[in-house]
Amino acid sequence: MTDESGVPVGGAKVIMTKQAVPLGLPELIGEFLTDSHGVLDRFPNREWMIIAPLPDVTTGYTWAYCVEKAGYRAVTGPLRHSHKPTAVVLDPSAHPTTCKAPDNYGPLRVVENE
Repeated sequence: MTDESGVPVGGAKVIMTKQAVPLGLPELIGEFLTDSHGVLDRFPNREWMIIAPLPDVTTGYTWAYCVEKAGYRAVTGPLRHSHKPTAVVLDPSAHPTTCKAPDNYGPLRVVENE
């Protein structure tokens, strides 16, 4: 995570969720903090397991993130399956926003602070 000028943003909170597609509700994976270099390396050397479902099963998963830090606007987006890191830029704001973790009916989203 960096700010708009490329300076790392340490201590930013990252919320991660997953959702079964097409019929699942969002599930909270966890809340994590970036290190002093603005990096979240929560899953280093992750081993992936491939499940081969029966031909009539069509469930897949999507993952999403939301990043927030005081003094910045929160950012949310899909987490891509890639060997490259996901780059997130936080914009400073006089009216910061926060992340709202999913409840039983909704996705991860950004909300205005009250």
